[in-house]
Amino acid sequence: MTFFRRSLQSSKSNSTTSISSLYATPNSVDTLTPEFVPEVIDDELNSLHFKFTNFALDDEVVDIASETATEASGVATMKTSPSLRTGSDVKWCVLLVGLPASGKSTVVRQLKQYLTTGTKQKCRVEIYNAGNVRRSQHPKRADSGFFEFGSTSTNGRLRETFARDTLAMLLGDLQNDHVDIGILDATNSTRERRKSLLEQIHAVSPSTNIQTLILEVQCTNKSMRRFNIERKAQNADYIHIPRDVAVKDFFNRVQVYESHFEPVSAQELASLKLPYLSMINVGEEIIYNFENAKQTDFSLEDPIFLLICSFVTEYRTQYAPTYLMTLKSFYASEYAPLVSTPLAFAATSAETASTQ
Repeated sequence: MTFFRRSLQSSKSNSTTSISSLYATPNSVDTLTPEFVPEVIDDELNSLHFKFTNFALDDEVVDIASETATEASGVATMKTSPSLRTGSDVKWCVLLVGLPASGKSTVVRQLKQYLTTGTKQKCRVEIYNAGNVRRSQHPKRADSGFFEFGSTSTNGRLRETFARDTLAMLLGDLQNDHVDIGILDATNSTRERRKSLLEQIHAVSPSTNIQTLILEVQCTNKSMRRFNIERKAQNADYIHIPRDVAVKDFFNRVQVYESHFEPVSAQELASLKLPYLSMINVGEEIIYNFENAKQTDFSLEDPIFLLICSFVTEYRTQYAPTYLMTLKSFYASEYAPLVSTPLAFAATSAETASTQ
């Protein structure tokens, strides 16, 4: 089984047949994002004994700029302007996959906005964030140690519970017709986790007609990752925590997840029989596979599916420019590398708690 790719370098095709007409949208942001101050970032990472890992696909990836790839994809009826829904009762569950600080939460917030206000369909969309569920059910401040993996880990079992509870809320809203699209915003970083979630979906989908899509968000640009970590260190897990301590702790969290991350593979998709979309570096590159999904009752002409595809293919021109301007500004005036080992997170948390 093959993955198909559209990237900035390969989007020059003038073909109007099959899927290439959808994925060869004119792109004004047509250059790769540069690495800002890479030497400074490398020095900082070295001082933290940290190295970003890029997870490449082990499977064949075919560039859709070629007609051969277009025909091989087996997709002949994709449209760029899906019409209004005509009473379809199909619901959609979008399973996010991606490492911390890859940009997942930002992308799904924009996807929700796109589907609810940016299209004629006005889909009912809700985001179900596993981190928010964790914070509501487990108010104790969670440092990077909370995210250690292992079947015997109490924290690991807690995280599995939070993931199931989050998905249960999503499925409940789909079943009760409160939403048309539920987005599970979580790392979903292992094959076992993804399999378990799909089993949970299948347990209710016969009565609700739920279609499932994997949407992976990747960030392989070192400057983007470092910027995203800076922003994540300002989230609800780090209220009243000094900036340096929070950033260092989030680096540790990323390292934990990277050491256990299992990329989505062709073999896994063949087993799960799900459509797959992956967006890399705010739309520089898109990788997809819909082959196995065609073995089910999944329709490539489903209007909601087409809208999600349109969002992904338009992302580079519609949403990336604002992010890239902020990224450039950050490295021009805000970036402050960590120059020494910060205080321990737990000690700072305890000190902060004692003063509240």
